[in-house]
Amino acid sequence: MIKPIRNDKDLAQAAERINQLFGCPPTSADADELEVLMVLVEEYENRFYPIPDADPIVVIEERMKDLGLAPKDLVPAIGHRSIVSEILAGKRALTVKMIQNLSELLRVSPEVLFPPKQAKKKTA
Repeated sequence: MIKPIRNDKDLAQAAERINQLFGCPPTSADADELEVLMVLVEEYENRFYPIPDADPIVVIEERMKDLGLAPKDLVPAIGHRSIVSEILAGKRALTVKMIQNLSELLRVSPEVLFPPKQAKKKTA
């Protein structure tokens, strides 16, 4: 029986059931149960265990390391060497065009290159 996930005990039970259902035939009732449980788990984890957005500069630097790239290799995607330097130092923001180019060059989703969303401050 599917029920809401209200605490970590419920989460553990849902995870256990997901493991039992994993690999079931895609058109079965078990597959429907699996899909609903995964949605519930995702919602609970997003609410109580959110993963913060990565800093786009950190993503760029990590992918550069992974791909063996130097800052000069970003020039075709970003522009002049001085602009690359300013971007990597956090002194200049990426434009949409730069994000598109870097996404292709670094083979990452463009979404990870946008600045993290800032929480809105509440006013009294």
